[in-house]
Amino acid sequence: MSTNSSLVPAKHRDKLKILLVLKGDSSIARGRGMKVLQQQKELYNFYYGDPPNKVSHADLLCKGLSEYSSLYEEVTYQTIKDGEQIDIDGLKLRPELILDYTIPYYAEVNIVSSDMKSTNWSGKITFANPKTLLSWARQAAQDFHRADAYCSRWWDPNSESPKKSGDTENDVHKKILQAMWLYQKKTPLMLRVMTRLTKIVMN
Repeated sequence: MSTNSSLVPAKHRDKLKILLVLKGDSSIARGRGMKVLQQQKELYNFYYGDPPNKVSHADLLCKGLSEYSSLYEEVTYQTIKDGEQIDIDGLKLRPELILDYTIPYYAEVNIVSSDMKSTNWSGKITFANPKTLLSWARQAAQDFHRADAYCSRWWDPNSESPKKSGDTENDVHKKILQAMWLYQKKTPLMLRVMTRLTKIVMN
């Protein structure tokens, strides 16, 4: 299997970014008694690092190091170097994490630190300053709790199996993704409707 230098698509890269901000938010940014500005600073340092004392977790994820090694599986793949095909021992992102079994994505080849640290979010330029990172984290946390609630409908955590006979684990994944997609599509619509109703009432 050969690889190329194309970067992981934005839809998958954004999922990895969400994972990082969620992890940073849960472990650092919401410490007891920590003010918002300090939360923003701590999350920013978690994500981008603060040399020489704090390593960037974006770097760790892209290299598959520390706790992020579980996101990958060890593989040997082929690539071209100096005009010759050679074998490389590396790490491939587990396809079940992003439900994409069609294309392999390799650490430090398709998933690179410069891309993870860029200001590009799903094709839109967003400045990833401390305030923005914390905003992403809070929205991601809401989405996570919502997805967890949907998961409890179809998945039994005690037996680690689907609640409905005939469903597979992949079926449950698809149901959760579909429910979350509908939720995220409805939320902006609901906000627009409520805003409109408020204006009518106020007038």
